[in-house]
Amino acid sequence: MNIRLRLSIRFMALALVMLCTTAALATTPRKRTVSKLARPNEPVALIAVRVKGKPVVFEKAFAGQNNWLGGLTLVIKNTSTKPVDWVRVALKFPKEKGSGYGLVDFVTYGIGRSDIEKFRGGGPPLKPGETAEVNYPWEQYQSLREILDGMNYPQSITLIEVSVEKVSFAGEHEVMWIEGQICKEDYHSPTGWSPVKP
Repeated sequence: MNIRLRLSIRFMALALVMLCTTAALATTPRKRTVSKLARPNEPVALIAVRVKGKPVVFEKAFAGQNNWLGGLTLVIKNTSTKPVDWVRVALKFPKEKGSGYGLVDFVTYGIGRSDIEKFRGGGPPLKPGETAEVNYPWEQYQSLREILDGMNYPQSITLIEVSVEKVSFAGEHEVMWIEGQICKEDYHSPTGWSPVKP
């Protein structure tokens, strides 16, 4: 009886240790990275990033849980000589295998031209040298997570790439900076914009 009791207690203790170890491993933060793509002559620069309110460094790994993207904050700065009234920042999710991106999502600052852009973002025009924050809301992350789940994208997102993709200037709505080029509105172009030749 004593031997059975001792074995039973040892088995329960071993099971408890294994359960605690498994739980600890399941909640152990993994390394995450926010990579930044900067283009020449950007009128707006990404200058800082925060995860769950804590500053992290672009290109440097940090510890985070699977839901680390919800509430991501990016700090932008107007580096041009003109007031900026709208900025679109791309968040790109690289494919696990091969090159390219599995999905791209966006956050915005200011009020854009299209109806969807009027609902997202907000804030007054940014004067030259001014900074502002753009957030990746928890609700937007949850919607994205559903799409990623449908694509069988891993629950543990370890890397995203952020970049300023489009910028419009206050009072100059026929001109837009798009991925490194100043473009002019062009109704004959498939995208609605054509690069301005230097």
